[in-house]
Amino acid sequence: MEPPRAASPCASSASRTHWISSRGLPPDAKFTLAVGEGEAPPFRNVLPIATFRTNAKGAGQAQALGPIREIVSPDGAPAPGPRTLLVTGAGGAPVLLGKVAP
Repeated sequence: MEPPRAASPCASSASRTHWISSRGLPPDAKFTLAVGEGEAPPFRNVLPIATFRTNAKGAGQAQALGPIREIVSPDGAPAPGPRTLLVTGAGGAPVLLGKVAP
């Protein structure tokens, strides 16, 4: 039985560090962590924020530095709609999705 795919996004506003820890993905593969507009595909204005490669067991981690709140809501303006955290594979199709808190 294949283990379930899971991702745990975390953020520290004090250090402006953002990271994701994932498991259950294909082994030895490259993925991109991104933020996109919308709640379901097709997502609009997808902005990549980090890349990572999984290990032989399909687990991986990514870290991004910078103000993600400015990416999600530039200039402190209200976000134009719901945002989704995406983990995409080589073909660009989402393999994991998560909601971005307002």
